[in-house]
Amino acid sequence: MMDLKSKLYDYVRRFSEEDAFAEPKDTMHSIEWMAENIPLFECADKEIEEIYYFRWWILQKHIKHTPEGYIITEFQPDVPWAGAYNSINCALGFHVREARWLRNRHRYLPDELRFWLGGSGDVQSYSCWIGQSVLDACAATLDRALAVELLSPLVAFYEQREKTHLHSSGLFWSCDDRDAMEYSISGDGLRPTLNSYMYANAKSISIIARWAHMDALSNLYEAKAKSLQGTMRRMLWDEQDGFYKALPLRSAREPLLYHKPCEVPKEHNVMEEIGFIPWCFDIPTAAQSIAFNRLKESACFQAPYGPTTADQSHPRYQYPADHECLWNGPSWPFATSQTLLAAEHLLHRYSPCDFNQQDYMKLLKTYAHSHHRTLPDGRVVCWIDENLDPMTGEWLSRRILESQGWPKEIGGFERGKDYNHSGYCDMIITGLCGVRLDKEDLLSVQPLADGLPFFRLEGLPVGEHLLSVQYDADGTQYDQVGLCVKLDGRSVPADKVLLS
Repeated sequence: MMDLKSKLYDYVRRFSEEDAFAEPKDTMHSIEWMAENIPLFECADKEIEEIYYFRWWILQKHIKHTPEGYIITEFQPDVPWAGAYNSINCALGFHVREARWLRNRHRYLPDELRFWLGGSGDVQSYSCWIGQSVLDACAATLDRALAVELLSPLVAFYEQREKTHLHSSGLFWSCDDRDAMEYSISGDGLRPTLNSYMYANAKSISIIARWAHMDALSNLYEAKAKSLQGTMRRMLWDEQDGFYKALPLRSAREPLLYHKPCEVPKEHNVMEEIGFIPWCFDIPTAAQSIAFNRLKESACFQAPYGPTTADQSHPRYQYPADHECLWNGPSWPFATSQTLLAAEHLLHRYSPCDFNQQDYMKLLKTYAHSHHRTLPDGRVVCWIDENLDPMTGEWLSRRILESQGWPKEIGGFERGKDYNHSGYCDMIITGLCGVRLDKEDLLSVQPLADGLPFFRLEGLPVGEHLLSVQYDADGTQYDQVGLCVKLDGRSVPADKVLLS
């Protein structure tokens, strides 16, 4: 453990030295906060390890204390489209998934969720999976009381979305900009984004209502979820390309223009990375897992700093647009996080397919590798910003904003630096290390770390317990061969440990 703490100190000191905005007091605060809060980690791939500590260092910068308690922000500088306290809800699902693994998460998570569901947070501003976020928090804390407390505002949130976004087809309509995915090729319409989120929200309400012994409400939302799932499978799945696609539509009140993706004109008929989102919530059938083959095709999504947000072979891939935030092909950490989560669900919950653990690790390594920037003097530093050139790794929004003189009216100097709009640490914990928690408080450990000779995760809070997971392929690193799982220092089986 001491070795891992020393590693944490070394990483944070280097991150601070390379950060022109950091002050000495910030370094000491970061070291103390991270030592007190985060689970420690090491692995044979030093880039994956480095970015694990970098992303925790970034997250702690975004935990803000407000008159309404703690919230987690997205941008460091104030931006005009944000809500109260510079809050934005579109990435709150990632904020909760990351923060649920902090040892002091009881200090942060209730405030964050109450802010969005009962405070000044505008939870309707962008599409989000707030119901699933409540379940994600409960899975790690084993605190069902908080979920039951938030049930009524969750139902109100869902009903409001039905009033404003539910189309007569049975699917939800969304504007790509309100999905936080402006200038997409598919455009506005019946998209895999909001429909997947609303399925997850309905399932979550059903589960929480069952916890609250409100069976009629639970049954109602289970039926809503099943109906939405069936309609998505029927209308958004393109049999020809083997992929989930959007159906273009200008508003939620207009008649349906196209009933199947194959009817959509080529201009908007496109495979986009949003087609993987349904797997984040276990919506597709087993046979539809063929979609993941597209992640391995360099003519489609695969790229050195990808995956790309749109099929590279589409005629409108990276079409010209006068804006810094483009979803017509660049790589976005937000989308890559969703795709990694989808792949994790695929490997854990679906039948074996051509996309395997080696493919997952390749995608994770690509994502870790993208967290860098080359400075004018040639030094390479850890960096997270908005969107990237998928072929070169250059941060595209940053380049555009710099060329415009960093306009103050849209965020000013280095607007996207330390952009908290994605996930990473949670994927190391639940993906690479394989920590799985279900709604019945059952713990299992199923690592996806194919090809890694060793890894170790220490001090992961699960309920009121501390978990450690260790793997050593040949015993040369930890003097013990294979997977070792301990709960509060006691060895436990890797499958089906009841925590409550």
